[in-house]
Amino acid sequence: MKRSNLCHVFHSRRVPWLHLLAAVVSLSQMAFGHTLLLTPGEVVVEECGASVELEISLEDFIHWYGVGPDSDGFMFTQSVDAILERHSLALHRIFMIRDAGGSPLSSEPFHFHFDWPAENRITFGDLRSLRAKYRTRFSYPCGPRFLTFQLSMADENPGLFWQAVLRIHGTAEEDGRVLRLTSRGNTETIELVWNEKRAVLVRGSEGALACSGDGVAGLKQICADINIGKESVEVRISIPLALIQTWLSADRNNDEIVDQQEQKSVGNEMESLLARALFLEADGRKHSSQITGVAYLSLDAKDVTGASNQVSLHTGRVIARLRFGPFAALDQADFQWNLFNNAVLSVVANVVSDRAAVSHELSTFQPRFRWQGGS
Repeated sequence: MKRSNLCHVFHSRRVPWLHLLAAVVSLSQMAFGHTLLLTPGEVVVEECGASVELEISLEDFIHWYGVGPDSDGFMFTQSVDAILERHSLALHRIFMIRDAGGSPLSSEPFHFHFDWPAENRITFGDLRSLRAKYRTRFSYPCGPRFLTFQLSMADENPGLFWQAVLRIHGTAEEDGRVLRLTSRGNTETIELVWNEKRAVLVRGSEGALACSGDGVAGLKQICADINIGKESVEVRISIPLALIQTWLSADRNNDEIVDQQEQKSVGNEMESLLARALFLEADGRKHSSQITGVAYLSLDAKDVTGASNQVSLHTGRVIARLRFGPFAALDQADFQWNLFNNAVLSVVANVVSDRAAVSHELSTFQPRFRWQGGS
């Protein structure tokens, strides 16, 4: 958008001064009126709590609260301090860390630190270079295995897009990674192991063979384990609840969890969705699956034996078991994944037989995978 306006101004050889002034004003509004706010931050994970520091540009407060300098072009201590304090309360409400069950962890109020310039006032032009630091601390039972980070803005500031880029590490900085959270509701989960009370962040393993184990492997995307036997094909599909919501919408009793009543109420729609997720073509005809089980699991549950009556919408999963067959003899099969939308563009399929084990990515461009027996 900025580029097209610039091209319009500079590629027009004769632009009336009035139009040129209007273009400059328009560009200035875009420069100071953008709605994408970027916030760097750091999170240090310790045994029984995590310390968080966010760095906010003072320019961002114009977009958060619609505030600016007075008629003389200045902002003074009292007005800026009021905005800084106001933002402390907002961050305490918006920024959260959840446990493995999806429940928000308790935290201290955000405290801010801001170094005033030598003069007790700042200009509109100063806003871009000045930063305020906000700090808080979250508490949790010592030695957690999973932590989930989220910016939960709900309907607050619908025209505002905010991204927090967090560098997360244990007390040893070399064991860190970067998470990017957006104000439109994405969550990011980290998995931790503990060595002498020191946290080490586990790297993602989305591409690893078998998504059937516990951990974060199947949390962010759909994953399918396909086990090809001599007479039947057994499939286990792991789907994050956050993605299920992109297909099935239901009136909820609670925006945070799916309870047992809601699991039952969407049961038929869920089975219908899962039944068409995967088709198998063999012997010249297409085979539909038989659903042998559907379970709702929390993040730290290992298998369907850990199914829960209440599962977090943010960290929970649906595990479905499907069966194709019986077949007299299965020498070749074409698998096709059918559930794609704007949120799901690819699916990891781990195909295991007595001959070989391969991991294959099914996508909107290549939704089919051919298995050949004896190869």
